[in-house]
Amino acid sequence: MKILEAMRLAISPYKMAVPFIFHFLMTIFVAFVTLYVIDWPDRVYNLNHRRPQVVEVDGSITQAGIKSYRPLQSDITTALSVAASATRAAAVCWTGKLLWRYAFMLMEKGEITIAGFSKVVDGGIMTLLWPRDVANRKNVFLAYLIIFTCFGMDYVSSILTGSVTWQLFSVMVEGFVPVVNITQGIAGTDISIYRNKSVFVSDAIQGGVAFDLVSWGTLNTDSSNLAIPSNITRRTIVQSADTQTIQNVYIGSTLDSILLPYFRVDKFEYITDPDATLTSQQKSLLNDSSVYNPYNNDQGLVAFLPDTFWGPGSDPNLPDPIDVTESRILSIQVFQSSDPNCTSPYPDFFIPSHVNFYHTLTANSTYYSCFAFANVTYFAGGAICQDCKIVSPAVVEGNVYRSNLRLIADPLTIEALAITPSVAAASVVTGFTYISSGASNGETSLQSYAIEFVSRAYQSAWSYLSCELGSVGSENQTNVIFAIPASHPTIFRWRVYLWAGLHLGILLCGITFAYWHSHYRHPWFSNPTMIAFQLDTAGIFKEGRVADPKDPWDPTAKYPAGRLQLQDYDHERPGQPRAVTLLQEDSDKLGDVFREVSLPSRANQDDGPFLQL
Repeated sequence: MKILEAMRLAISPYKMAVPFIFHFLMTIFVAFVTLYVIDWPDRVYNLNHRRPQVVEVDGSITQAGIKSYRPLQSDITTALSVAASATRAAAVCWTGKLLWRYAFMLMEKGEITIAGFSKVVDGGIMTLLWPRDVANRKNVFLAYLIIFTCFGMDYVSSILTGSVTWQLFSVMVEGFVPVVNITQGIAGTDISIYRNKSVFVSDAIQGGVAFDLVSWGTLNTDSSNLAIPSNITRRTIVQSADTQTIQNVYIGSTLDSILLPYFRVDKFEYITDPDATLTSQQKSLLNDSSVYNPYNNDQGLVAFLPDTFWGPGSDPNLPDPIDVTESRILSIQVFQSSDPNCTSPYPDFFIPSHVNFYHTLTANSTYYSCFAFANVTYFAGGAICQDCKIVSPAVVEGNVYRSNLRLIADPLTIEALAITPSVAAASVVTGFTYISSGASNGETSLQSYAIEFVSRAYQSAWSYLSCELGSVGSENQTNVIFAIPASHPTIFRWRVYLWAGLHLGILLCGITFAYWHSHYRHPWFSNPTMIAFQLDTAGIFKEGRVADPKDPWDPTAKYPAGRLQLQDYDHERPGQPRAVTLLQEDSDKLGDVFREVSLPSRANQDDGPFLQL
């Protein structure tokens, strides 16, 4: 037992350090987890289910595998809130008793009144502590410093919880049900009805315009912020009413393999003297009265000049798959003028100044058209795209320069190129209203606009024809990897550093206070509030200390004047509590107070002094 008692006495002095160590470790641990665990690169958290649920393309619901298990965003915010509160609780283990300890330190020096003791241990932020309550202004300052330190601890936590912002992200989960019944052009398909009735061609042109709107002008596919040329190819997939499975696929999901339109320009050279370079046949195409001439009726912007006539061919069947690689003259209606004068109003960056214009009055037009021409080498066909992304409901996107997309021959290539000029002319209102608008932004050239305009028109024409003339073929289905909405945290690191710095700064103040306390005679007791019950205060409330003595518990009772003095432990009286006495420095003032009470009752007495101190 003596050994255990000796060990207890040896360990006792170090117990005072436990709250400080615990506070320090909690601060470092929470800051580390926030900065290097929660904010780990590419780390995401689920929104609704720790194991994501996937709505398959057929409407069924499946649950992702165990590898997709992740905490929720709400779990992280809750954990941060709990961690901040736990760190605050660790700080309260020693800050909560700081004012009591300071009051006893002042009491030991005889530098605090009873009223001051009451105010200090109360510690409210609205405490009004005056120099008359303590011995000097330095003590007032230190008391307020401790009060505001304890008060501030309640609001530091919000710095940490507010350090996290969330950005929408996606986690990829493989689906079990494929997208089916995807149509494509098949060689030899009978398209005689399409050939013999112009209404079907008109429908194809208008359908291409509609697909252009869906692919490039709707939510999530708005092309206004894309670089030009974008090098992007898009396909709008439309299925029959009973198999509209593509509509159920989340935006951001990817398809294992899908057939897309392909159009890429390899070379672009302006023709500086078109009047001398173009043949009479090519010039006459601009004035052709065909309904498929894109420049009739003051319309049209960009179009490849055909070999003989505008519009689709005459073959009643879809041809064998073909990919086109050729050089062809591209006509660009740069602007219209009320007179034959075609002087360029544009700066050199938009169109080189050495390029001459060709002016003509197209069929059924009221203004002269000023054309520029270029020799363009391009590739056109279809493309197999691996892991291409869905960027809008039923719209799939690929990049012609990415390795996951390769050019292949396709039966719809020629038909799509045939109606591309008409689709381009009819889609002027889809966001490419005036090709010359690029001259005002100081960045994009006419060449870039022309390439992008033709590319989008071809893609839209090809996509619509795959629905109108296509059927279910070998590429009719594909597996889906779903993009499930999730959250990615972004940590404002300076706020975490600020939170940790405030805690460590407060901790340093606490250690300094403990060192200061070590120079006082009374020990570092673990429970200051209980020590107050172990004081001998009989000497404070002796008779005559106040003018109108009352029960000290009476709310109207006044405190005795003077400062409190904590006496040392009296070893000659073992087990007795330490005494607290009242230092009365101004005896004349106390005599005056007592005299005001005593004179009425002793008015008839004329003997000597009535107050003995």
